Amino acid sequence: MGSDARVPRFLEAAFLAVFATSLASGVLSGSIPTGTISALVALGWWLAEAVALAVSTLGAYALIPLGLEYVGAGTPASSYHQTLGTLFLGVDQNAAAIHMLFFCLGAIMRYYLMFQSRVVPRALSLWGLVAVFPMLVAMLLIL
Repeated sequence: MGSDARVPRFLEAAFLAVFATSLASGVLSGSIPTGTISALVALGWWLAEAVALAVSTLGAYALIPLGLEYVGAGTPASSYHQTLGTLFLGVDQNAAAIHMLFFCLGAIMRYYLMFQSRVVPRALSLWGLVAVFPMLVAMLLIL
């Protein structure tokens, strides 16, 4: 009964999240001038990075109530809790790696745009471009 009582709260939170992202996308899409495809791609990588980070964080936080329930049950012999724990830990680790992949792709675009626009000294943006490539290779090897 306890888990059934939480379902309306989760649905309400999901509805509010969809509402907030829909509102934010309307505001963002209206404020981006046309003809800036590189900036739109960089924004897309940043949004994908944020979503992957949120999934990773949810996977980690899902371990907390699962662990409390496992301890409260007196360490049951069934592997149900262990299987769910392994699943949530895998979601956390894999989503974190995907998050870093999106970060690297977005960073390449941002540093390139900074290099072209000279918003920061070119040496600094070039250093960022050089530094992000080993991380990108590492993330591709991890995935």
